[in-house]
Amino acid sequence: MEPGLVTILYAKKRPSGFTLLEVLIVIVIIALIGTMASNYLLPSLEQRQARNAAQQLAEQLDFAQYQALLNGRPYGFSLENDGYAFYIFRQQQWLPATETLLSAEQIEGELQFSAPLKASNSTTENNPDIIFSPMGEVSVFTLLWLRAGSNWQITQDLKGKMQVQTWQQND
Repeated sequence: MEPGLVTILYAKKRPSGFTLLEVLIVIVIIALIGTMASNYLLPSLEQRQARNAAQQLAEQLDFAQYQALLNGRPYGFSLENDGYAFYIFRQQQWLPATETLLSAEQIEGELQFSAPLKASNSTTENNPDIIFSPMGEVSVFTLLWLRAGSNWQITQDLKGKMQVQTWQQND
C-alpha cells in the first residue's frame, strides 16, 4: 500500500454542521438586529396611532356637524378633564349625544384650543366649547392635541373644511 492512501483512509473526518458556539453567535446577532429595528420602528408606530386618533376626532367633529344639519338640532363639543364629549341640545338643555360615533372619549395627552373661543350669546349655562348649528353655520376652530412624541392640530376653516396635520410648538 502506498503511504498516502493509508493516511487518507485514517484521516479524521470533520463532522458536518455547525457547532453550538456558531449557532449562539448567530442568535445573538439576530437579537441585536431585532432590537435595533424595533427601536427604530416603535416611534413611528406610536406616531401612526396618534395620527389615527387625531383623524378619528376630526371625523367625529365632522359627523357632529352633519348630525346637526340632519336632525335640525344643535350639537356641541366640549373638552373634559381627561378627554372630550359631544352633546345635543334637547328640552332646553345640553344632554350627552346618544349616537355611538359621538360617545365621550378619554384621551392620552392634552387637548386644548389654540386660542380662546368667543363666549356664546346664548343664555343657556354650560354651553359646549364648539356648537354645530343646524342652520349650517360653521364654527371656525383650531384644536391642539399634545401627546408624548407627536402633536397634532385639527382645524376647521370658514368653508367647513376639516384638516389634521402635525404641529410643532415654537419655543
